[in-house]
Amino acid sequence: MELYLEYTENSYGGEICAGQENYAYPDHEDAHIDWKPTKLTTKKKQTYNVETIQVEKELDTYYLVVVRYSSGNTFGSTSGNWYILELSESYERASRLKEYIEYDDKICMSNESRWNKSLKDEREELYPDIYGFFYGEKDNRSGTYKVWQGYFERLEDVEIHKMEVWK
Repeated sequence: MELYLEYTENSYGGEICAGQENYAYPDHEDAHIDWKPTKLTTKKKQTYNVETIQVEKELDTYYLVVVRYSSGNTFGSTSGNWYILELSESYERASRLKEYIEYDDKICMSNESRWNKSLKDEREELYPDIYGFFYGEKDNRSGTYKVWQGYFERLEDVEIHKMEVWK
């Protein structure tokens, strides 16, 4: 079944820094994105600011898990980027995802390597219900890519939005 998530999004900043207008590679002011989900519906009513999300069960309420992160490059950065991780069927599942992401990010941002075998085993042991979502099942190691972990990317927050379905 398909559901349609409508949202608002506004961006601020990102202008070329004063005095660098004629530079070949100017720096840019930091930018910020304001994003907010507004409605979850069974009918697609608009073609802009809408995301299509597949769900297995038809429920009246879902929990939208959104990862907020900053990203950039050598010349500037943008905060408030968003990534829809999952439309969870329960608040418990959404909370476990949030908890895991925050725990995983803390490890990855520490001096320890994200590929440290003992830390990887610890994550799998503490979060057996979530680990496979990110790293794939043992027989098939294709998991979910973490857009918030990269050279310029940093986790800002994990949001959980209770969404009632409009029919």
